[in-house]
Amino acid sequence: MVAFWSFGAHTLNMSINRNLLFLEQTRKRVLLSDGGVGTELLKLSLSEEDFRSNRFRNHQNRLLNNLDILNLTQRKKVAQVHRSYLMAGADIISTNTFRSNYEAQLCYGTQDLIYEINRTAGQIARQAVDRFMSESEGNPRFVAGIIGPVGRWDANSSLHLRSQVAGLIDGGVDLLLAESLCHRETTRELVSRLCDILMEYDDPPIVWISFTITEMFDSHRVLSEIDCIKRRLSRLMPLIVGINCISADNIPQDILSKIAEEKQILISCHPSAGEPDNRLNYPIDEVGFQHIMFEFLQKGLLNIVGGCCGTSPRYIQRIAGRISEIDVRMFTG
Repeated sequence: MVAFWSFGAHTLNMSINRNLLFLEQTRKRVLLSDGGVGTELLKLSLSEEDFRSNRFRNHQNRLLNNLDILNLTQRKKVAQVHRSYLMAGADIISTNTFRSNYEAQLCYGTQDLIYEINRTAGQIARQAVDRFMSESEGNPRFVAGIIGPVGRWDANSSLHLRSQVAGLIDGGVDLLLAESLCHRETTRELVSRLCDILMEYDDPPIVWISFTITEMFDSHRVLSEIDCIKRRLSRLMPLIVGINCISADNIPQDILSKIAEEKQILISCHPSAGEPDNRLNYPIDEVGFQHIMFEFLQKGLLNIVGGCCGTSPRYIQRIAGRISEIDVRMFTG
């Protein structure tokens, strides 16, 4: 089945043109991704009953704070978060699937719903973008299907990842973003298995790999992993590589500068608003966040910029107001 995406006066055959359209946009301008989806959902202070809704009224496990299950029980609330970022000026919105993997959902007894959760999340985000574009003129917008980190891999992990990926692609995502990767072994396993899965598709989405830098997974290790990833995913180029979830005021410029030397890949950065207190208040406000990110943008280090935990539509709107001033970082992919 061939999918079509309408926006403004244009209708695109997405099975053929989605990757080309995205790359065309990255050559014209710096793209703006959304901010924290999970932290926006947490602000709603939903109850156990809200998480369960009618479908899981008699479910045996507690579902409170299983944000991914909201794709099945509170679709409108998830869609509203996406729309708020689109209204703020985001070019890329992220599916609510950071923990939509077998390992995370096993804790809630919903591990058999991996494909459905991911597909539905993709559909919610896709519909939010399509509706927004049908109502307004402007640049095309995209959906990134989120794949969060996995703590360990076993004999069944490839099957579980396959369900995730199939759900996101069937849901209509444009990109696959594996983010918050912070362990060498699990990152290599994920990249290898993801490559094997995507090679089975005639027209796979563009792959986006994003690291979180920690004491155990420092800048030097990240650079080493990027070299490995480039070799492993060479058949799926172009590739997006970046940093996320690190506090915006701790972004290592040296690693971004080093990655930016790789002209065949697109570079991204979507950091957090710092370490929250016990009330989920984040120390870096939207003004400070914009100032930090524009330092990197003005040095020509990034193709995609956005936010992670603690950033909200206000943060994205603040960047959107000035991002047109920035010259695009050129790449040869």
